[in-house]
Amino acid sequence: NGVVVVTLLRGVSTVEGRVIFGLLGTVVGQLAYNELRTKQQLGYVVHAGDVQISNVQGISTVVQGVKADADAMEAAVERLYFEEMPAYLQEMTDSEFQTFRKSFRNQLLRPPLGYSEEFDHFWSPISVNISCNGLRNEMLMYLDEVLESKQLLVEAWSDLIHPKSGTRDRSVVKYFAGSVPARPSLEASKAVWKQRGINDAALQQLAKDHGATVVVDRADSSARAELAKLGGYYPRHIECRLPQQLLAKRNAQRNSPTVTFAPAPHRVFAQTLPWRRRGYASGVFLGTG
Repeated sequence: NGVVVVTLLRGVSTVEGRVIFGLLGTVVGQLAYNELRTKQQLGYVVHAGDVQISNVQGISTVVQGVKADADAMEAAVERLYFEEMPAYLQEMTDSEFQTFRKSFRNQLLRPPLGYSEEFDHFWSPISVNISCNGLRNEMLMYLDEVLESKQLLVEAWSDLIHPKSGTRDRSVVKYFAGSVPARPSLEASKAVWKQRGINDAALQQLAKDHGATVVVDRADSSARAELAKLGGYYPRHIECRLPQQLLAKRNAQRNSPTVTFAPAPHRVFAQTLPWRRRGYASGVFLGTG
């Protein structure tokens, strides 16, 4: 069978980004399952959501199945990113948005339910950065005080798939049944994208990404050094406090007293993904944890 993992990276995580992409991850996860597994039946394994790789945040989709090869499954995931997800966000009602928002809030407030969960809840954040004590409370403040409509989700997704920098920070990992075929040319890829019904603006973005892609067929120290030389590293810092000017602006809009906040011992932690195999990388990146 074939496997494809398509990851879009947005850069170093912020409090705002953790909330916005946490919600977007929930939405894209449901869409991926409905579209790629239920409707198209592309794979018996379909999963999508937000990811944390060290201090870097993004959206990732995994498809594994026998119906199509990894190249065809990649095109289906790109359609999900460029067509289904923007359309769903535009059509999302305020009631649906509030449902997602409430569910995410409950996740932040959910306590550990067992010994292993309790250990992970407290030790994992400490192992990442002890100075981020209170991150969950910061996220709750942003969720409750600032994120009141879907518009920020719409804008964040648009910036992710059509970045101002020109090319997306994108990592694609592919596994093929049998031998690995040659990478499809731009013209061959365009034909597949058009067949999938991807719009013209998305085709232009995909063409830019195709030209900027670096192809590697191994995952070792020499390949890592090569990518680092081409693209460098993300910054090492971890952002775990809301910008004060953001809350000040929100308070001014509401004409309300300034919100104050005392940190409490709740924190989130980075999740790592166990993939380093053959794949493509455009907008070259390396994590730094």
